[in-house]
Amino acid sequence: MKKTVVPLENYIQTVETVLRLAKDYTKDLIPFYGMTIFAFYDYVRRLPYIPDPVGKETVSRPKYTLNPDWTGARDCDDKTVPILAKAIVLNIPARAVVCGETERPHHIYPEIKMNGDWIIADATYPNRCVLNKKLYNEKFRKEFYF
Repeated sequence: MKKTVVPLENYIQTVETVLRLAKDYTKDLIPFYGMTIFAFYDYVRRLPYIPDPVGKETVSRPKYTLNPDWTGARDCDDKTVPILAKAIVLNIPARAVVCGETERPHHIYPEIKMNGDWIIADATYPNRCVLNKKLYNEKFRKEFYF
């Protein structure tokens, strides 16, 4: 598969790209329309984690991230995009959270609102992520809405 990669310069650009890709490419989720948000989260979580190339920050559209044969980057921002897109399709309120263990950001993950509560839907790592569990302490935290 060919893909154009546009290097991003800061976390704000990353967040803007994540939100745009989630909104613009909900059609990439057509094969997954019959799944609940929870089954879809589990599918995304089980996909292998693949970091960005050293020195480059990139974000992929769901079409690539969701393909089990994809060998490009599939890190936290890439896995956030399809979960946010699925929430859009299902009309579930969602947001992207950027956090850091220090005063600087280093991680992004989605949260979805269910029954009035925000639920962490971080699917970054197949073996470490569990629905509604934070991966990191958050000295830095910013929430971004559509």
